[in-house]
Order: sequence, then C-alpha cells, then structure tokens
Amino acid sequence: MDLQFCTAIATTFEDSAEARDLALELLYRSKKFALDLCNFMSHDVDLWKHKGYVKKAAWELTCLSVRRIFEDIHIVRVVGRDSRDVKNPLATATQVLWATLRSHLVMDEYTRRNFVEHPSISAVIARHLASIHVRPDNTLEAKFRKLEDTIMKLSAKLDSVQSRIAVLESKYEPKNGDTPPRKVKEGGKLKLKKDKEEKEG
Repeated sequence: MDLQFCTAIATTFEDSAEARDLALELLYRSKKFALDLCNFMSHDVDLWKHKGYVKKAAWELTCLSVRRIFEDIHIVRVVGRDSRDVKNPLATATQVLWATLRSHLVMDEYTRRNFVEHPSISAVIARHLASIHVRPDNTLEAKFRKLEDTIMKLSAKLDSVQSRIAVLESKYEPKNGDTPPRKVKEGGKLKLKKDKEEKEG
C-alpha cells in the first residue's frame, strides 16, 4: 500500500518536484498520525480496564475519544469537500490543499499533546464522568444509613408502645376475686374491659 501511494504521487507530480515533495511529506505525516492514534487507542483501553471497566465499556469510552478526534479533523477539512469547480481547477486545488493542510495542523496538535492531554479528549472524559456521577445521597452507603435511621425510629416507637401497654396492664391488674379484664376492640382500638356479672333476682 505504501509503495502504491508513493508510485501514484511520483506519477501524478512528475513535472513538479515541490508538489511531489509536499505530497510525500503529508503522506508520511498521515501514516505517523495513524500509528500514534492506534497506540493511543491501545493504551487508553488498557487504562480504563485497569481502572475497573469491563472490556466493552473501556472500548466504548475510547471510541468516544476517537470519534471526537475525527470530528475535529472534519470541521477543518469540510471546506474542501464541495469545492470542486470544473471551470476553475486551480481554485479547486487551492481549496483542497488548504483543507488538507488545516487537517494536518489538527492532527499535529493531537500528536504533540499525546492525545490524552488534548482539550477535546479532556472534554470527552469530563462529560463521561459527569454522566455516571452518583449524588452522595444516592450511594449505597447513604441508603444504608437512611435505613438504619428508619429502624431506630421504629424501635423507639415500639418501645414507647410497649411502655404504654405495660402501664395499662398494671393499671388493670385484677384484685383478689375479680375477673381479669379482657381485651376487646372498639372503633379499631384495643381496650381492656372488665366483665360485669349481673345477677337476676
């Protein structure tokens, strides 16, 4: 593939040494960028896996960064996409060359910052961390503490009810010869009631 590119460049620009040299230089820079990008992807996936991400999630996050890289390149090279003018090939070549050179500036900026230190990559990571951020009151520990507080409140209420029951039972303790009070339900509430024996004449 490399040989085919070089042969095509040499054939196309055989009458212009400057254009040929420029095309070869851009080809070399493109290949270097592709290699550096592959290395970044490998290291980035390993980094996220080391931080506890599963393989699929690590690749998804790395691909978000790679997508942002090509979006930045697309923004500057899009001017040369629809610039073809059959009547004015010089203007067309100028637009394409300008878009290509601007694309290489973006690529050089990424490689110079080792990709990970580029602001665009930092923005991708920041958005990802924000999307998976869990509020402090939604953590498992916070929910457990909330459950403990609820249990303590219910225990306190239960102790209060048991104390009231003990007071009522002591209040209605049967005396010698009395019939012990029986528990009846009136209006949804449990009450203690003494039986009264009525004797008929």
